[in-house]
Amino acid sequence: MRKTEKLLAAIATVGLGILLIVLQGTTVQVLTSIFGVLLLALGIMDLALAEYRLGAIKCILGGLIIIFGCVILSAVLYLIAILLIVAAVWWFCELWRAGCLRWRGWTALLQYAQPVLLAAVGVFLLFHAAEGMEWIFILSGILTVVEGSLLFVSAVQYTD
Repeated sequence: MRKTEKLLAAIATVGLGILLIVLQGTTVQVLTSIFGVLLLALGIMDLALAEYRLGAIKCILGGLIIIFGCVILSAVLYLIAILLIVAAVWWFCELWRAGCLRWRGWTALLQYAQPVLLAAVGVFLLFHAAEGMEWIFILSGILTVVEGSLLFVSAVQYTD
């Protein structure tokens, strides 16, 4: 990748991060719609090339994503919340089975804190999905801006 390509990728990444922070849910709705339209277009191309089964599947999935994109995103968020809670319970069971649930100072505190935080995040997302979605977008936006900034620094230091 050349220096100009790296700079453009860095600027695009920072821009996406800023959009995630500022527009939050709107950005994902637009990206979901674009993904649905692209999937629909790929399906139509497959149908034109006589790939009927694959083309029909892509067209149906693209249409469903365009129509029900927000519902799908909400369902995925609830699924993630449930998986986090299950993972936290499983983690406690593994700690119990390994005999690690005895108090041994800071080490035990850290062992307890990790699954507790995991369960807390899962419960928060389960019962406060709208607020959780906002925080997810803000955090994702911040991390994306940081990634873009690191790419920018790397591109500036890059020599062809």
